[in-house]
Amino acid sequence: MKRKVAVICTAVCLAFTAVTFTDDIPVVQAATETTVSGTVVSGSTDTLLYLSTAGGKMEIKIDSNADTSGCKILLPDKKVTVTCYRGSDAYMHASRITSTDNQKQVTVDTSKTATVEGTVITGTTDDLLYFSTSGGTMQIKMDDSTDMSGCSIVTLGKKLVITCGRGSDACMHAIKVSDSSSASSSTTASINGVTMPNITGTVAAGTTSSYLYFSTSAGLMEIKIDSSTDLSSCRTLIPGQSITVACYRGSDAYMHAGRIIDNTVSSSAAATVNSTRTITVSGTVTSDTSSQILFLSTSGGIMQIKLDGNTQMNGNILVIGEKILVTCGSGSDAFLHAISISAN
Repeated sequence: MKRKVAVICTAVCLAFTAVTFTDDIPVVQAATETTVSGTVVSGSTDTLLYLSTAGGKMEIKIDSNADTSGCKILLPDKKVTVTCYRGSDAYMHASRITSTDNQKQVTVDTSKTATVEGTVITGTTDDLLYFSTSGGTMQIKMDDSTDMSGCSIVTLGKKLVITCGRGSDACMHAIKVSDSSSASSSTTASINGVTMPNITGTVAAGTTSSYLYFSTSAGLMEIKIDSSTDLSSCRTLIPGQSITVACYRGSDAYMHAGRIIDNTVSSSAAATVNSTRTITVSGTVTSDTSSQILFLSTSGGIMQIKLDGNTQMNGNILVIGEKILVTCGSGSDAFLHAISISAN
């Protein structure tokens, strides 16, 4: 009898131990990480990913310890899978980002290479970089074999150093991509004798000609744009556009922009524009507009009008949905160029 009792007790103890052991680990693991799939949303940076999923839009922080070896390019509409966890700051943080995109391989001549420094600008896709350099805009292809070990992640407005060579398809291909040592601009700016911080980020949805919604590594900021804001280095404020803002706290307790610099402007030379024969059109700025080309919805259809360093903005800045008047002329590159733009 005693033997039977001892056997039963032993069996119960073993069963209890087994249940406790198997119940602990999966629950802890499941509560720690989750995996989601979706598409990258405009405004994402190398520190904050906006992800559109079946369950809605997510904000996921990208820290230095995140594994991005399976996905080095985060551009709008790219499909990615993110393994993430909730941090002590109540944000979701990425532990791993992957993409299943496959790219066609070509042979690249590595015996003759060139190294260029510049900024990733609008038009860039998963496999083709539009790269603004001091010598103009380059188109550089990205391959699975491209060495990305020196680059945290590629986003619009990111400053990079690229070693490239000519491929068997006659295109330039990136052999190695690294973060630029000059990627971070001066941390402060002096405007009209006032020292203020320089903050780099991207334009967020909802921005108007009076209020800038600004996505930064620290979160979303709301910054006022007024008549004293220096807009000489920025013509457009389009969601996803990389900009640097020198800002200060006003007497109304709002942050105000002292100066806005567009980080996506191409440095290519402007065409010669015929200013003796001009046309003036009115319309609305559409969402396809970039810092180089204005897409204008008019009564006659959509017009594409180039913006260059000679375009007179008349104190105006272009935002989506704004109604404007544009005086334009024919350029030596056969495009219409904006000579002046004013509010309608």
